Amino acid sequence: MGMMRDVAVEAMLCGLDDADDLAIEAAVDQRRRDKEKGLNTAHIATLQSVLDDPKRRLPAGDEAFELLNRGLLLPYPNKKTWYLPHTLLTLELLAPATGSTASG
Repeated sequence: MGMMRDVAVEAMLCGLDDADDLAIEAAVDQRRRDKEKGLNTAHIATLQSVLDDPKRRLPAGDEAFELLNRGLLLPYPNKKTWYLPHTLLTLELLAPATGSTASG
């Protein structure tokens, strides 16, 4: 719902009656930048390690728990719980491992 509100506000600021692709891109980009705020190299390395792990396990260390608490590392409880960084973080900051697929 928050993203829909952000798109509507962006469209209003641009003087549009309906949201267009530019308004949507601007809202997504702002959300992405908000998610990236305050991430240090240890956070980024932890998030990247999850992407690089084909089993998508929870990494050791305080950074993983901090990222979970901030909603930047997300658990997916299927038959077993696996993890992925928030999708917005994969737009610019993180690079998916070559040939990797989500497991679950």
